[in-house]
Amino acid sequence: MNESMVAVLGTLLGTGLGIAGSYVTQRASYSREAAERLNAVRRQVYVEWLSRVHVMYEAVKSTWAGAPALPADARFERLQAVAPTDAQAALESLRLVASDGVAVAAAAIWQHLRRDSVAMMGAGNKNDFKSWRESYWSLRRSFIDAVRGELGLRPLDWQHASVGPPWRRPNPS
Repeated sequence: MNESMVAVLGTLLGTGLGIAGSYVTQRASYSREAAERLNAVRRQVYVEWLSRVHVMYEAVKSTWAGAPALPADARFERLQAVAPTDAQAALESLRLVASDGVAVAAAAIWQHLRRDSVAMMGAGNKNDFKSWRESYWSLRRSFIDAVRGELGLRPLDWQHASVGPPWRRPNPS
């Protein structure tokens, strides 16, 4: 082979390698950007879900807040008036982007709010409500930990990350 042929082949080989390298780099960049966009959407949807669910929690809490407690029939009427529409729509949005673990954790919160007799019908007494409230916060922490895992973060140390007096924080077990 003559020198000009070697030069042409070298140029073609260099161009081919450059194109291949550029393709691989662009593809990796696109994958990273797509994952970052999905995580941003997920965070937004999850915050919306938590906000909508908390509105329902506050309605249940306010129903039980009176001293003395409202009669059972009055609690039932107030709780039946709590509209689940916004939270249900937020749950469906969540299901479109969430991993299975996050969707299961969200479903547990939803079931606690929409199927438990304390939240739906005002059944039980103040101690039942207190137990229900503690379960709500435990389910909420589990949801947040599931989200953090999905986003590649470690679960929070709730013993130190919780707000409020130490006697109300979850046990480290």
